Amino acid sequence: MAVWLMSCINTSYSRLDEVEITGNELDLILGQFAHHGERFYENEVVRTKEVLAENENDFVARNDLASAYIKLKQYEKAEAEFNENEKRHPGEYETAANRGVLYKKMGKYKLAAEYIALSLETKKEGHMGLGDYYLRMTQWLDAVEKEEYYFKSFLGMEYLDNPGTVRVGILPKKEYLLTLIKNDYTFSDVYLVLGDVYFQEGKYQLAIRCYHRAKGLDHPLKYIIINERLNEVAKALKSGKKSDQIVEAPIMATHERQVEQEIKAAREWLTKYQELEATLIEEGKPVDFKSMKKELIARGISKPKVKEAMIYKGKIVDENKGALNSYYIDGGFLSKLVIAAIISVLLMMFFRLVWKKRK
Repeated sequence: MAVWLMSCINTSYSRLDEVEITGNELDLILGQFAHHGERFYENEVVRTKEVLAENENDFVARNDLASAYIKLKQYEKAEAEFNENEKRHPGEYETAANRGVLYKKMGKYKLAAEYIALSLETKKEGHMGLGDYYLRMTQWLDAVEKEEYYFKSFLGMEYLDNPGTVRVGILPKKEYLLTLIKNDYTFSDVYLVLGDVYFQEGKYQLAIRCYHRAKGLDHPLKYIIINERLNEVAKALKSGKKSDQIVEAPIMATHERQVEQEIKAAREWLTKYQELEATLIEEGKPVDFKSMKKELIARGISKPKVKEAMIYKGKIVDENKGALNSYYIDGGFLSKLVIAAIISVLLMMFFRLVWKKRK
């Protein structure tokens, strides 16, 4: 079953569903939030076609049909339905905005930006109150494709600046960044920008996840800027660590593997979510996000717990405190493991040198 299908689509049901999307920032970063699955959109195709058979002039049904085709990656069919809606109902905001999403999905970023800009002429606040953030995303993607981004974020900030430097009037709106993730969480740069916001707020655990998400989504600066960002996080954690804590150097990458496992667990949760959704559709039950929440609770499907990364303690602190729990790996053992590895490498080098001299 297909997953990771969320995007900034305007449909008859999107507004109600968006209200129910989690506000937990960690869940949004990892992707552990409600997304309709492939079966939902297949069902939408059937439903909307039945409506259009009764009234071919129904704008909402045709818009929903085109949006479902986008989700199912049937882009030519989606474009044809949007064209038909534009012919029958010219100048509607939803048509221009959704065509922008369509062309972004197709990798036609310049054309996507043109349609998003057109939609903003009708509705300046944009979908979900995003303002011009979606437009800026498409423009940045177009620039990256042409290799014209020059170390700047999609909001125009220089990435060579230290993430800990707060510049008044330039900080992006965190709620907009989180909303953009809700709408299109395959966009790598939003995580890098959000990671810098969390860094400045001193929320280093969330910053770590953001930087790794940007890296995992193949951000063009993943080997230059993101590794440096993780070094800055390590420095910040070391400056505030307690006597029984150790901070892992980014080069060891244990925390990278940990975050990868967290993202994998998030995907597994989403798969269960969409499998349940498909079952409920077959049973004729509602699958709006509010109804799905109740079903998840009733069936004991819960989100995996997440623990701290990069900083380790030798004891459990509090399993129930906040979204992030302490990672109870024995610091002494980890230190001995690292020392043993270093000694092994040095011994191998020594024996090779001795062997060469004997030859």
